[in-house]
Amino acid sequence: MTPEPTPAPQPIATFKAAPVYRPGLAPSQLFTVNQLGAQGRRVLDDQKPAAWLDLPMPHRSSDYVPLYDLADSIGKRPPSPAQQQVMTERRTCAACSQVFPGIVRGGHVYTLDRPARWCGPCRSADQELHWHTCRRCTTVFEQSASTGQGGNCLACAEHLDRARAVVRALEDRACPRCGVQTATAEEVAAARAAEEARAGYPWWVPRTCEPCKTAEIAAREEAERLAYRQRWPEVEPVRTWARELLADPATAILDTETTGLHSTARIVEIAAYTAAGEKILDTLVNPGEPIPEEATEIHGITDDMVTAPGVPTFGELLPALTEALAGRRIVIYNREFDRARLAHELDRWHREMTPLRPPLILPRWDDHPAVAEWIEAQRWEDCAMEQYAVFAGQWSEYHGSYTWQRLNGGHRAGGDCRTAADRLREIASAPDPA
Repeated sequence: MTPEPTPAPQPIATFKAAPVYRPGLAPSQLFTVNQLGAQGRRVLDDQKPAAWLDLPMPHRSSDYVPLYDLADSIGKRPPSPAQQQVMTERRTCAACSQVFPGIVRGGHVYTLDRPARWCGPCRSADQELHWHTCRRCTTVFEQSASTGQGGNCLACAEHLDRARAVVRALEDRACPRCGVQTATAEEVAAARAAEEARAGYPWWVPRTCEPCKTAEIAAREEAERLAYRQRWPEVEPVRTWARELLADPATAILDTETTGLHSTARIVEIAAYTAAGEKILDTLVNPGEPIPEEATEIHGITDDMVTAPGVPTFGELLPALTEALAGRRIVIYNREFDRARLAHELDRWHREMTPLRPPLILPRWDDHPAVAEWIEAQRWEDCAMEQYAVFAGQWSEYHGSYTWQRLNGGHRAGGDCRTAADRLREIASAPDPA
């Protein structure tokens, strides 16, 4: 008998004109952002969710979890040769050279007396050998060699007790790299007396000699130059982008402060400045609802400030905002968040101004048609936060991209705009590789 076909998954609701499924009941071609990332895929900037997932409340922050069609996604940007080398190094055990699927976290290695990227079996073998080896004569015993002092066998411990004063004095006065004396006996004696008096380390006693310090600095600088040369094919386009924006008088740097980070957060302040720091627009905005205390603790904007006489609502500010941004190249640090807040405010305002009559009877969660028209009329530049992340060059193995850097502009719209301009100047001043 032919088995009956399995019925197609049925949604439990509709959210933003897309079906909502319970966990485990969504079509097999739909995945979350994290699931796509595990398959080496990512969603497009303008890709809309094909469906939603209804997770229990402790597992989600708000609304539903978006699901995207695998066929509509694109492959992640392949890592550069330098990034691939770093990823391979982080997965490779430095002791046995075995390459693992995940990152080799490493830990303390007794043989090297410092943390190292060794796998678990190599560290366990090193620890076992450590406890059976005399620290001084390196003799390996059947029993633990730590029966003496400091992990040495009894014979070596007795010898070290007799020579401890002399050895410590020499160590205090010698460069750890080359052994050249870097302090006199009088300086060591004075440092010991000061150490006993304040129970602290005598940091001012000379330790590393000047030639060794110079060599260390030169080696570190050469390593930095090499890493910069390897990343230059990625840094150069970002530098060109920043220089073009700084040279264009039509560039506007925009920032907003809001009532929170959730999907329905309202704007309480908006500012736009030129790259040279000239104010285009900088004003508080009355959101029409109380500002949560946790948001006020971040940006310092209170209900009394936004309800003061003369503070406009977003609808009252919209004509001036549209005029201020007309024809300008808009740069935002974390573009997607601020642009989403503007779209949310536009949607609310147009719904209030447009009576719900045919043919403008809109579903509750669909944006008003005028929102897309306003958004598409602006000249949005690449996200400054993502560009600055490429410039900073801190690669995230987990996310498969560069780590976003905090703006640290003070969490007021005007200050964040000026700080974003400083980030552009920092990118633009990047030197050519040496």
